Amino acid sequence: MVWYQACTVSLTLLLIASLEMTLAGDANERFMNCCNQKKDINHWCKMKLCTFNATSEQVLDTYPFCTIFGNTMADIWQCAGAGYDHTKCCTKSGVPPNCRAYCNGKSIKNIEDLSCIYYTDPILACFKKYYESNTFPAKLKN
Repeated sequence: MVWYQACTVSLTLLLIASLEMTLAGDANERFMNCCNQKKDINHWCKMKLCTFNATSEQVLDTYPFCTIFGNTMADIWQCAGAGYDHTKCCTKSGVPPNCRAYCNGKSIKNIEDLSCIYYTDPILACFKKYYESNTFPAKLKN
C-alpha cells in the first residue's frame, strides 16, 4: 500500500509538472501567434522577443535595434500584455510606480525611463501569468 501511495504522489507531481510546461508552452505559443498576426513586426525582433522566455538582459540587448522598425516594439508589447491591465500584479511584484505604465497591456512606442527595462522580468511574469490563467485567443487590434 505504501508503494501505491508513493507512486500516486509521484504521478501527481509528474502530471502537475507536465501541466505547468504545457501552460507555459501555450502562453508562448499564443504570444507568438499574436505577433505573427501583426504584419509589421520585424522578423528578427519577433523571434527574439515574442516569448516569455526573454530575459531583461535579452530585451536590453535587443530593444535598441528593434525600435528602428516602426511599430515593432509597440506591437510586441501589446501582444505580450494581451491588451489587459496588469498593474495590480506588477505592483505586487515590486515594479515601481514610474514603471507601471508598462504594465497596462497597451502598446508602447518607447521606454521613456530606461531604468524600467530592469523590471522586464516581473512585468513579463505578470503577462505570462495572465496568459496561463486565461484561455483566450489573442484578439488585438492590428
